[in-house]
Amino acid sequence: MKPNRFNLAIAIVLCAGLACNHPGFQAPSGDRADGPTPDAAQATLPPDSKETLVEATTDTSTPGLIRFVGIADGDTLVASIDKATGFPTAAVRIESDSDVSALSIGLDANGLMVAHVGYEASAALPYQRDVIWTPWAGNGEYELRVSLLDWDRAHAVLSSSTVRVQVTGIPPGTPTIHEKFIQLYQQLYGLNLSAPAFARYNKLFPEALDDARWISAAYVGDSVYEIAIFDDGQVANTTGLLNRDDGSFCRPSGTIRMLAVLVDYGNTNVTIPELEADLSFSLNRSNQRWEDYSRAIGLAEPILQVELTTAAAGAPVSAGQFLSADEIRSRTGYDPASFDVTVEVDIDAANQTVGQYGGRGVSLGGGCRPSGSGSVNIGMNAEAGGFQPGGGPGGSIFDHELTHGMGWMHWWPNQYADSASWIQTYYAWDPYLFFGWTDADGDGVIEILDASPYGLQ
Repeated sequence: MKPNRFNLAIAIVLCAGLACNHPGFQAPSGDRADGPTPDAAQATLPPDSKETLVEATTDTSTPGLIRFVGIADGDTLVASIDKATGFPTAAVRIESDSDVSALSIGLDANGLMVAHVGYEASAALPYQRDVIWTPWAGNGEYELRVSLLDWDRAHAVLSSSTVRVQVTGIPPGTPTIHEKFIQLYQQLYGLNLSAPAFARYNKLFPEALDDARWISAAYVGDSVYEIAIFDDGQVANTTGLLNRDDGSFCRPSGTIRMLAVLVDYGNTNVTIPELEADLSFSLNRSNQRWEDYSRAIGLAEPILQVELTTAAAGAPVSAGQFLSADEIRSRTGYDPASFDVTVEVDIDAANQTVGQYGGRGVSLGGGCRPSGSGSVNIGMNAEAGGFQPGGGPGGSIFDHELTHGMGWMHWWPNQYADSASWIQTYYAWDPYLFFGWTDADGDGVIEILDASPYGLQ
């Protein structure tokens, strides 16, 4: 079994021009916890209302640019068993005529993204390659959808093709991915979950630092649990505490009270009014998105909302250091202990504080403690002004770093598990399934609000 890899390690990802870091689940000394860009991670099947919930999936695709080769509806694929994991594998060949750069290829099986591979637009056309995938539900019928994902222009599905096949050859007694995670939750945590959420994280390119894995997360009681099954067969697991004085994360539900203190180093053209306008715009956009999603799945109240108080704190006390709680109180008149999360936004051309973590944004954890915020929980830096509302650091605060502060990791899925969900991650991370914002166990209550989440017995 792999060691606990994830608590309090710095995980780095580039997002919308901001390097976003997160000391979340731990990595041991010398083990890098994340890579330079997010690779494909997808989750289990979406709810029936999926079509009304995906925001950016307007069909702008071009028919016929990608297709399956050598298989047709009703054909049979014979699976084999991977010796390392014991899971079944199968292969399909795909072909594309596209000469567009910045593409990748996503393969979905029954609504779950099971493979994500690169595309060589400079190769001779038509471009062909084999894609290996896991028949995650065992023998039976699968709807396979292959999609060209355009990361450069539209951040959308450029083209897709679908085929229905029968998978055979999986020996009796071979556990499905679903069954394997049920076993692991019982073995590792003593939890009897009949409907755990799970995902596939694919290593898109060799330089990515994160290993490919099957991944599951569950919010149960005051804890979040994570289990990973790597492609070499090893298993890693970890937990985090929610809304506790000894905890690391905010529960991804309810109302989060946030204090944003603005520290001006005096070396940029950023103005306090434009920064406040950006924060307000970004907050309203995120709150509205969470409210719209909640209404779409039939909830009377939003699953999540953030209340924001903004305060200018003047110049830094010590360059390269976050303000202390006492310094925030004395400079702004606001007590961080009255809030769930404290954000410090530095206006600094040299990025002296947040830059120590390897980027322009960092989630430090420790939010939503019953005793209130005792230190900075999220750090962000603004190096240059002139941005329009929604184009500054606010988007990274509400749509990325706060998401980290609720337990999200870069290998968790966005939205619904399919390729269309993954391609939307340029805008905001909304891990509906892993945050328990879907009804995974079919009892009519989304898991984050369910007294018996994931079919807990």
